Amino acid sequence: KVWRVRGGPMGHVLVHDPADPARDECLPCPANSYLLESPRLPRGASPLSGLVGVATDSLAGTEAWCVGCPEGGWCEGARVEAREGFWRAPGCVRCPDALCDSAGRCDPRDCHPAPCAQRNRTQAQAATRLRATLHQCPPGVCKDNACLDGNTGPVCGVCEAGRAKVRFRCEPCHPAAEDAARTALWVVCPVLLAGAWLLFSWRPAIAYALTSRSLSRY
Repeated sequence: KVWRVRGGPMGHVLVHDPADPARDECLPCPANSYLLESPRLPRGASPLSGLVGVATDSLAGTEAWCVGCPEGGWCEGARVEAREGFWRAPGCVRCPDALCDSAGRCDPRDCHPAPCAQRNRTQAQAATRLRATLHQCPPGVCKDNACLDGNTGPVCGVCEAGRAKVRFRCEPCHPAAEDAARTALWVVCPVLLAGAWLLFSWRPAIAYALTSRSLSRY
């Protein structure tokens, strides 16, 4: 009895030669590429029927099915991680292969949201692949796909609750009473300082006037 390899993990391409079972193998996607779907060849199906991740030749199969790593990403097998300064969207998109270039860049208007790691495609999803989407963050707000310094949301572009944008940074918001006290200090302190300056700067003149007035009585 001959056993055939008919499936494999995500990030791999299934090589299946109908005439030679010894050539059956699962190959990982090469460096700087990825595949977010599991190759599977049902009984009776042909490797040339467009099944995702299934091919008759190892080199042609990995080149045809593995998706090029997007700009700002680090890719290996089924892993797509954002490099510093980039943010990966939590979901994936499914895009027609014919509308994407060799570098894996697709027009978002030609794609639609889809869950990552989808195991089986429908017939309507033929000639499409799952792709990760990465976006460049504003300077200094994301690292290792995590938002920094109170930033959150898509592309780390908004502030967490209790913070607000001040000069492109998310600064803590202050309670109204604290703001009122700060405003009062800004108003009262200059008045007090001006009064002290007047008192000390006019002190000799005041002392002279008082002395002259006392002497004139005698």
